[in-house]
Amino acid sequence: MKNRWIQAAAAVAIILAIVGGIKLWTTAGGSGLAFADVLEQIQTRRYAFELTIDYEGQRSPPLRVWIMQPNRMRIDMKEGGMAISSIVDCGAGEALLLFHREKAAQRMKAPGMGEAAGVGRIAALSQRPVENLWLLRDGDQKQLGSKQIDGQPAQGFAVTRRDDRFDYAMEIWAHAKTAEPLLVTVRATSSELPQSIEWTLERFDMRAEPDPSLFGLEVPDGYTLMHQRRLAPPDESAGPAASAEAVKVESVLALWQQDQQEQALDILVQIDWSGPMRFSPESYIFTMKETEYIGLTPADQQVVIQQVMQSGSLVRQITRQAVARGQRELQARRFPQAETYFQGSLQLGRILCRDPEIMLVTRLVGIAVRRLAAEALVDLYRQTGDESKEQQVRQEIERAETELREIKQRMQG
Repeated sequence: MKNRWIQAAAAVAIILAIVGGIKLWTTAGGSGLAFADVLEQIQTRRYAFELTIDYEGQRSPPLRVWIMQPNRMRIDMKEGGMAISSIVDCGAGEALLLFHREKAAQRMKAPGMGEAAGVGRIAALSQRPVENLWLLRDGDQKQLGSKQIDGQPAQGFAVTRRDDRFDYAMEIWAHAKTAEPLLVTVRATSSELPQSIEWTLERFDMRAEPDPSLFGLEVPDGYTLMHQRRLAPPDESAGPAASAEAVKVESVLALWQQDQQEQALDILVQIDWSGPMRFSPESYIFTMKETEYIGLTPADQQVVIQQVMQSGSLVRQITRQAVARGQRELQARRFPQAETYFQGSLQLGRILCRDPEIMLVTRLVGIAVRRLAAEALVDLYRQTGDESKEQQVRQEIERAETELREIKQRMQG
């Protein structure tokens, strides 16, 4: 559901900004003057308001919308761990989506009907009201009378339009004295829609002074443009070959996947973890950074995440078995052998966490492995009476827990 509102909000930004910039012809008899005063407020000032979208019995979370004339708008959405902004240039029909938690950006074009379905169809509907609003002529608006809105005297106006597919009904309620907007509703209905779509604009702040830099369509510093890069074929991957010890680590995973667990564990405990660890570029669990993943095309993202999840599962299986074997050695009081299995597991977890820019899912696997191995080492050093090493692995556990909290905070925005 959240993705629906994100996409719908990004697209509907165009209609809202045009609502802010539309020039309607006035009617005779005095009623047009009041409406013209409202339009002057909307057209010539920077302001903000709250937007909600209702569709199929669901209401979106509140969106904060900022209007920057001419033809620029920004929608900010925060809910749970999400923090997303949509910046739209209505004149150019372009938008920039910013995913603040992920530090990612995505360019969008104004949606068309085309073959859109589901959420894409909702987004595409935003074009229709825009096209029809520009076609309004003298007499399109009607007086709705007056009422109180949030304790303020309000004057209302109604505008209805129909095109080849949809009917639109719009109500604008403005302060009876200042002409500042208080409430705007837009409703789209059609036989092609199971239910109407309704947009509600309220809590207007006509004294807001948004920073013009927040409305640029350039990708901000520190953000990665999404879906721009393809994975290099294995024979074209840049960089030097994998180091000897890294090849051993990769072979542990490969052997385990081939049901050669004994051989995999034998290699694990023989790895020299102090040497350089330079992995093959296509070993994504060891090499793929979060920003690199974000920049990949959706198809290549799928390739990467499938391999990373599979490799992560193998790592968990390997370390569980290595720790279990070490615990058997510990029960037999063969302490050096037990330490070898525990340390091999710990070092494997550390490798997955060595780069803070590596994919978050990789780091989470590494943290889990480090905690499992370090807790086993605490038991070992307590039995051997090595207080110094016990303290070191306790600190390892604390560092892992700190990293986990930091990742959770990042994911929660």
